[in-house]
Amino acid sequence: MNQTIKYTQNDSQSPIKVNLPRSKSLSHRHLFLRHLHDVNTEITGISNSRDTRIFINAISNNSAVVDFLDAGTPSRFALVYFSVTNQPKTLTGNDSLKNRSISDLVTTLCQQGARIEYLDKTGYFPVTIHRGITNPKMVWEITTQESSQFVSALMLGATAFKPIPKIRVNDLKHSWSYINLSADVLKAWGFPVNINDNEISIGGSLRTPESIDIEIDWGSASFVYLLAIFTKKTFRIIGANRKSCQADYQAVVAFDSLGVKTQFVNNDAIITYQKVQNPPVEIDGSDCIDLIPALASAYAYLQKDIAFKGIEKLAVKESNRLERIEFHLRQLGFSWQELSGKYILTNNSNKYPEQFNIYTHYDHRIAMAFAPWASIINTVNIDDTTCTEKSFPEYWELLKLCNFELLPH
Repeated sequence: MNQTIKYTQNDSQSPIKVNLPRSKSLSHRHLFLRHLHDVNTEITGISNSRDTRIFINAISNNSAVVDFLDAGTPSRFALVYFSVTNQPKTLTGNDSLKNRSISDLVTTLCQQGARIEYLDKTGYFPVTIHRGITNPKMVWEITTQESSQFVSALMLGATAFKPIPKIRVNDLKHSWSYINLSADVLKAWGFPVNINDNEISIGGSLRTPESIDIEIDWGSASFVYLLAIFTKKTFRIIGANRKSCQADYQAVVAFDSLGVKTQFVNNDAIITYQKVQNPPVEIDGSDCIDLIPALASAYAYLQKDIAFKGIEKLAVKESNRLERIEFHLRQLGFSWQELSGKYILTNNSNKYPEQFNIYTHYDHRIAMAFAPWASIINTVNIDDTTCTEKSFPEYWELLKLCNFELLPH
């Protein structure tokens, strides 16, 4: 439903308390291992995102067909989960998911004896798992430039076998931070991981943790940092750890250079916009690619030029985010162009449009990256607000606390 976002200036200096969603990435990994090893570990703070609810439903029931909608990580993790547990399933999704390749992952699973059939376009969902892994090799080899999710899923799934197979990764140049996150999770379950060049060795044996508490999601936190820039309000993020293994924890440093300072007090993070100094003119986003929409919006608002590199994979997210970012920045009077593998944002005008239209393509990060522009543009329309349920269900409630409101369009 089309809606209009309006903003009312409020000079209150009281910190706004924020209870962020818990990490999807950590929730999916710990849930995978708990179900795979059939233990009673209590996992507290599981993400309430739509993605996580879809994943829980997928691995918890006996449905022959599972619809993942646009949930990329859950669908890929479930593909491996059902393969290592030898559960015949049909996995499908919406058009967005069906355009995200899984060919490299399916090839590796089939090399271990699985029989997986593409039901429509080769290399893409939907698929039917007719038979799971029957003859696992000692080394699982995957050649991919597509996604670190493939590698993480194989790491988790490999612990179903004894001895645990090694995983050899070829050609993957980005997002190793998510592989390191998987290694940290596996360690908590008694499986120490050694990553040597492109080979991943998983040792140990299951040591069932009594309980796991999921951290806040630092990807969602990036949009709170963005709001601090636009509104100049102070926020207190409840339950924020000073240290985190999440790749998106890099938001703390990235936004610090844009003037948003973080102070950790009693397990909370107080974030306050002060004054931008001299932020970097180039950012390598290859290990924190989900931060780029928020950072691009922040640099534009502050009228700072920036070159992003290592972000090509934004083209194969829930939407083509490279195109979505460019479309919206051009509406705002900025240039976004690719040059020699870098995506360069430059300020072309100091005059903003009277009306700004956000076309999300059902992409949660695009919605959250551009909604705050309502603080300086009189009329901001958005075509879909429900897409934020994918990762940040309470996002619009947070905006209300910041004096934004949603009106019928």
